[in-house]
Amino acid sequence: MAGNEALEQRSEQARSIAAVFSRLETQRRAWEQRTPLGVSEMRLLWVLQEPDEWTLRDIAEHLGLEQSTVNRQVNAAVAAGLVTKLRGDDQPTYQFRASDQGARMFESCAGQMLDRYQAALDELGDQGDLFVDLLDRFVDRLLADMDA
Repeated sequence: MAGNEALEQRSEQARSIAAVFSRLETQRRAWEQRTPLGVSEMRLLWVLQEPDEWTLRDIAEHLGLEQSTVNRQVNAAVAAGLVTKLRGDDQPTYQFRASDQGARMFESCAGQMLDRYQAALDELGDQGDLFVDLLDRFVDRLLADMDA
């Protein structure tokens, strides 16, 4: 069966969800272009919103990234003033936390996105909670298949 024919054999629901996710991803990328923080900076600052200070290893494990990648991203964020690098007298490794500037920028960017999500949920009225539950179950199932 040729590639296009194989795709056409898929259910209309599966094709529809793929189209919806494609539209969502396109809009997410467009939104990112209009924000002062990139994807890696947002993910890093999301982690560093926790009250604790984090080592590079902690961050890498939490994000599921190679430590060398995290090292590069963290050092860029430190240079940009988004992250503070610390090391106590009795600590062998550096620890990191969001700087005041990084925390403010993250809060602003994340707040804008969360406001957009809330407005869309508000349009669903009483079905908003059901939508969130079903989406959560859908993503859990999708990820379970990917991990298998």
